[in-house]
Amino acid sequence: MHNTPHKQPYILHTHTHTHTDIYVDDEIQSRLVGIGLTLVAGAISGVASTVMQYNLQRLERNSYLMSAELGFFSACFLILKLLCEAYVLGIGDGQRILNSSFFDGFDRYTVLPLMSTACGGIVVGKVTYHLGGVGKAYGLLAGLVLSLLIHADTITWRLLTAVPLIILAFWLKFARASSGSKQHDD
Repeated sequence: MHNTPHKQPYILHTHTHTHTDIYVDDEIQSRLVGIGLTLVAGAISGVASTVMQYNLQRLERNSYLMSAELGFFSACFLILKLLCEAYVLGIGDGQRILNSSFFDGFDRYTVLPLMSTACGGIVVGKVTYHLGGVGKAYGLLAGLVLSLLIHADTITWRLLTAVPLIILAFWLKFARASSGSKQHDD
């Protein structure tokens, strides 16, 4: 008979781990943290979309001005992050900017992602203004399918699973919503 160590629950682990046990536990914990942060990010995104839609449609705010405001506040928080990285933590982009310069590594093609992000923000504001958060989600889905078609050589099983599930979720939501609106019309 050979002795096999009894696997203890994660909370009761002692210092009798093998290196493999620690790696597996760290991997599980890392996945759980990733799932939790993804759920929190999704919830924050939903709330932000609702607030944007309310401001644009109910309060009739100018979508260009709102995009400019979002860009301004994003820049302020980015500067705050860089200052914390440079002077408090001593890591990341903030430290790299201190060591070289802000424009180190820039070339004429650096403008392309900046312009596409700026234009994308304006388009998102216009879509939210005219179609709402659900229309914006449809646009996101169309972008996902377009990315799927463009990068067909790198399709993963997760992407192949996610796209039909998202389409099904939208269909279920709007099939129910449209049948509910027909009942109210009668």
